[in-house]
Amino acid sequence: MKILAIIIPHSDRHSGDYSMLNFPIGMAYVIASVREKIKGASIVVSDFSVDHIVSEESIKDRLRSVSIDFKPDYVIYGSMITRFSYIKSLSRIIKEIFPSAKQVLGGSAAGSGYKFFLDDGIIDFLVAGEGEEAMVDILSDNWQNNPSIIGPGGRIVPEKRAIKDINSLPMPSYKDFNVKAYIDNNFLNTGWRYMPIITSRGCPFACNFCYPNFGNVVRLRSEDMVIDEIKYLNKNYGIEAVYFWDEIQFLNKEWVESFCRKLLDKKINIKWVCAGRASLLQKNDLSLLRLAKKAGCLRISIGIESGNQGILDMMNKNTKVKQIEDSIRIIRAAGIKATGTILAGYLGETRETLHDTIKFANRNLLKTAFCCLIPLPGSKIYDYCISKNLIKDEYAYLKKVSLEGGDASHIVFNLTKMDDQAYIREIGIANEKVGRIRLKSIFDYYGLGMGLIKYFDNLRRAILMRVQGRRFETM
Repeated sequence: MKILAIIIPHSDRHSGDYSMLNFPIGMAYVIASVREKIKGASIVVSDFSVDHIVSEESIKDRLRSVSIDFKPDYVIYGSMITRFSYIKSLSRIIKEIFPSAKQVLGGSAAGSGYKFFLDDGIIDFLVAGEGEEAMVDILSDNWQNNPSIIGPGGRIVPEKRAIKDINSLPMPSYKDFNVKAYIDNNFLNTGWRYMPIITSRGCPFACNFCYPNFGNVVRLRSEDMVIDEIKYLNKNYGIEAVYFWDEIQFLNKEWVESFCRKLLDKKINIKWVCAGRASLLQKNDLSLLRLAKKAGCLRISIGIESGNQGILDMMNKNTKVKQIEDSIRIIRAAGIKATGTILAGYLGETRETLHDTIKFANRNLLKTAFCCLIPLPGSKIYDYCISKNLIKDEYAYLKKVSLEGGDASHIVFNLTKMDDQAYIREIGIANEKVGRIRLKSIFDYYGLGMGLIKYFDNLRRAILMRVQGRRFETM
């Protein structure tokens, strides 16, 4: 059985030596599971992301080149729905060059947008949710017993099925990828030789703008398995840091404490960063955060989204502005860098609410940027847009989203109380003003003595960042 796995570029953002590369850890898990369960499977990976294969002509050239020596029985690929137009083009080209191969689409494109790929009949299988067991079921011709799979003549609405024991999954198949290319790219952007790792799947929260690809039930990997993977990446690829790509860390604080103590006991010298949630990191978590710092945690990114309470409530964030400020302060008190994400353009957003967020970011000494809301299938805000006829033609809307490269730094859709020109103008102003931290703000936050220390330390870091050529401040 011959399988061609194609890695779709996460974004079209690419210029010079900069590329928005994200290691395809999902596909690496799927390939590892196939290799473990399907004996004799021959798998070839064609990484369109590393090679920045975007145009239809470049896709055709690559697949024709592959076809000289390899005729796949299956072609598998996955992506977010933000790559809708790319997926449509790719599926047609695969059909042209490998007409007898069965095509399998996974990722959130299939999970939340499956109906948009049913009409043309080109893609044979659509997998909603986690793909490791589903891919094995497809290759074993057992797909009809898996409710998460849409196949030929089968169900037309999938039911996402979560893998209960994610510890049963093998380590991602790194050997099938050009890991060095990803690490080199990460180093250019951040100054770190890092790779992503997951320690859990699932998120119990229900923010209206989010599509929970792994569902709401949280499943944890064992601390030892995560540590073994870190050791493997360090030994084989020389990584010095890992980015935990869990939707949220610190959900299970006992797990975090055990993980940190094991890192220290085994004397594993690794740096790590993760995402957190304000309501999970408050004053009584200081000792745990100090332990995390000792075990290598350098940065925690909080999902801030807005500095206006009304907008947070509209988003169903279930956090308070004060909680977010307290969380940032307690992370810093532990000696860990605190950063955060901001999502602009939600329902009810105005010039005034954007300015509330600018003021929030600056008084809390945050260097960040405003991402723009893109309602996506599977989210409650997308359903709202459909119900209110704000998105009149879903196909046309998804084409527009994907033609922007799936990049949230671009304004694709306007749900605010501002007209389009005002919205564009205010986002530009917001991104200019955020991060303009005055000396007075530093003194107000830290006091005079510590404020001076922090000011000169930040100056040192900025100079170092410029000298090293890093694009993003990471430490």
